[in-house]
Amino acid sequence: MIISKLQRVWIWVCLFAFAAMSPLGAMMAGMFEMSENVQVKIIGFVIGSLLHISTVILFEMDSSSHHYISWRKLLSISAGLGFAILTIL
Repeated sequence: MIISKLQRVWIWVCLFAFAAMSPLGAMMAGMFEMSENVQVKIIGFVIGSLLHISTVILFEMDSSSHHYISWRKLLSISAGLGFAILTIL
């Protein structure tokens, strides 16, 4: 945002708003009554969005590779998958 020559005040406002999203979302989730079915659908949507964003960042950051997965990326993906499996056990 600094490179785009935005005013520093506007940069701080944007950063504060971004940082406040998770706590505000958690507060709002506690304030509203909703069925478990609706909660599952919302959580599925959020997880899908995060997975989409993370895979785009993972594969598109190196545009010269043409979706080539380097050993470092493969190792990182494997470690993440391993940690995820460990949390289930």
